[in-house]
Amino acid sequence: MIDYNSIIFIASNLGLFLKSGIGIAQALDELKQEIISKKYQKSLQNIKESISNGNTIYESFYAYKSLYPPVFLMFINIGEYTGKLDKILIILAEYYKKTQNERKRLISSLIYPISVSISIIIFILMYIIFLLPNMEQMYIGMGKPITGVLEILIGFSKYINNNFEFALILLITAPLIICLFFKFPTVKDFKAKIKSKLKIVNLKSELFFIRMLYLISASGISLNSGIQKMLEIEGEIQREDIENFYFYITEGNSISDSIKKSFKFSRITSSLIAIGESTGSMEEKLLNIIDNLEERYYSTLSRYVNLVQPILLLLLGIVVAGLAALVYGSLYGGLA
Repeated sequence: MIDYNSIIFIASNLGLFLKSGIGIAQALDELKQEIISKKYQKSLQNIKESISNGNTIYESFYAYKSLYPPVFLMFINIGEYTGKLDKILIILAEYYKKTQNERKRLISSLIYPISVSISIIIFILMYIIFLLPNMEQMYIGMGKPITGVLEILIGFSKYINNNFEFALILLITAPLIICLFFKFPTVKDFKAKIKSKLKIVNLKSELFFIRMLYLISASGISLNSGIQKMLEIEGEIQREDIENFYFYITEGNSISDSIKKSFKFSRITSSLIAIGESTGSMEEKLLNIIDNLEERYYSTLSRYVNLVQPILLLLLGIVVAGLAALVYGSLYGGLA
């Protein structure tokens, strides 16, 4: 599993060591002494030995691809090729700091909706396991027949109580079953279509691509070669869109025109890139676009979360009211 805090530590410090003129072997040795994670300590030691044995920096890091993300490995390869590894590592550190902050912000935003959802599930389970059996006994005591929805729910409650171990296993494995379900090609395609219609997903894809474009520009590698490298990794953007962009670039179209033809990005993005192309200030304009997209992404995320919270509270209220109505309606019917 990738530890992004360790990735940030390695990228930022290795970049600073190389920039100051320290050799890669000595730099890795210093990092190994300071990094907290044991698995990354071991990987740095083995990477240092691999480089000393004549392997490239990229090959040595790639041997531990389970610990280092694809984007990191891609730009290690590019930086080693262009001789700008120190600069790229420092930029990568900033990139991962931002993505880590975005991840933390997303998780903190989801804590409340998830807790409400769990509360709904627990409430329903408590109702089925403990309350419904008592209602059945009450009806039996009054000599009244159990009919309708209540009959179905009590039957389900009996099944759960009689097969509690199986029900518990099913509940625990449910998330895994759902994950496997979403792996089916048809379901994945449907999910991709739904995601493509969400503004926040499109914003995140746009932000990812512009960040990659900035890293490619800063690395000194040609755009064609950089896009070819992007095709080797799975990112936030569909491969087909990147292939289309690459096609239009190789056909001689400008970057801004290729973006318009390949992606559903905002006009602001393509306009600023067009200005950057005409004025020779591409990196500066890309940074301006990144700042703009980050602000819009955070704002959109906040709106989505603010929308979800009242919907979940309303759902919880409907569930509680519905179950309460079922209980009191049944009691009233039994007494009548």
